[in-house]
Amino acid sequence: MRKFLLFAVLFTTLNSAFAQKTKDRTLLWEISGNGLKKPSFLFGTYHLIGKQFIDTMPALQARLAESTVIVGELLFDSLDARKMMPMMVMRDTTLEQLLGPEQYTKLGNYLKDVSGMPIAALNKMKPAALQLLIAAYSSPIKVKDGEGLDQQLQVQGNAAGKRLVGLESAGFQMNMLLGESLAKQKAALLKTMAKSEELKTQGLKLYQHYIRQETDLLGRLFADREFIDEDDLEKMLYRRNRNWVQQLPAIMQQDQAFVAVGAGHLLGDQGLIVLLRKAGYTLRPLATN
Repeated sequence: MRKFLLFAVLFTTLNSAFAQKTKDRTLLWEISGNGLKKPSFLFGTYHLIGKQFIDTMPALQARLAESTVIVGELLFDSLDARKMMPMMVMRDTTLEQLLGPEQYTKLGNYLKDVSGMPIAALNKMKPAALQLLIAAYSSPIKVKDGEGLDQQLQVQGNAAGKRLVGLESAGFQMNMLLGESLAKQKAALLKTMAKSEELKTQGLKLYQHYIRQETDLLGRLFADREFIDEDDLEKMLYRRNRNWVQQLPAIMQQDQAFVAVGAGHLLGDQGLIVLLRKAGYTLRPLATN
């Protein structure tokens, strides 16, 4: 369950760190100062929503148009399904063997309810990979493969002749999402099944708060330690934020950048907004309408 919440949106941190002013309820920020010749921009995405969300935001589109480089968590044109598939499957066991007959049957019923897919076709899939699949099917809004917001921002930028930069490799992200021990993956999957109704409710709230840009309410929602623990926060958000803050200055010094990463990476006392300010930059919230 924690994997779903982290992958689906990657929004999070302690509620006290998310005590944002209502006027700062925006997903778009201007980055200036610290020697930058032109401002760059930081935008928080939701990985399971389509580009239609930003098509009616003229202010955001203007910042996107004036930027010369699009920065994302990874480059989508570097994804290779043939290389990714071996990382998603188990070599020496199956879900049925890992879970046991009773839990395997329950999982099959749950998966069929969520996606309509038969469990037998996915018997070799790692539990964490199955959770990513469940996350996509459980999302309040369905987006076709290749039409997600993050990817479409890069498609739009590439069509306009802009340079594309990925902060991480596809291999790094796959290992982050699928590299835990099978025992930990199994425990997380069983928790997802046990909390399926709560998961559905949380997913809907996340989506609603995101499209309204209610970043303060997103913080309160994700303060629930039942869904996200500190180890996951460190691995999925904080450590990566620190790595990105080391990379972004050189990119922004060279080009006017539009940085689009999961919204959770922006917020909190270990989020990109605070870390970039500590690095000497000025960050200003921008209305998107």
